[in-house]
Amino acid sequence: MVVAAHRRQVHDQLRGGHVPAGEVACFGGRLPFYSFTGNFRVSYVKGTTVHMEITYLAHGLTAADPATIQYQYVDASGTYNSPVLPFDMANPAEDPPTACGAA
Repeated sequence: MVVAAHRRQVHDQLRGGHVPAGEVACFGGRLPFYSFTGNFRVSYVKGTTVHMEITYLAHGLTAADPATIQYQYVDASGTYNSPVLPFDMANPAEDPPTACGAA
């Protein structure tokens, strides 16, 4: 089970073999990576009902006060929360220009 930045990405990941392995992870695009399997040893069993929730807080949207995200996964065994994870600048070479047409 994965949470990804785009619906198509989720579909591709599920088709790519993550469901049979049972890993529960959140990632994609600029989303901070987090693995519930790695941190809590929980696994998804195909066909079971689970609940996943994302809490996003924009804050100041600066390096000093970045946006944060927290993931929650709930299954029959319990409720699991990631720590509050800050977004970072990832790869600055991928950032868009600061003004339209700026070089």
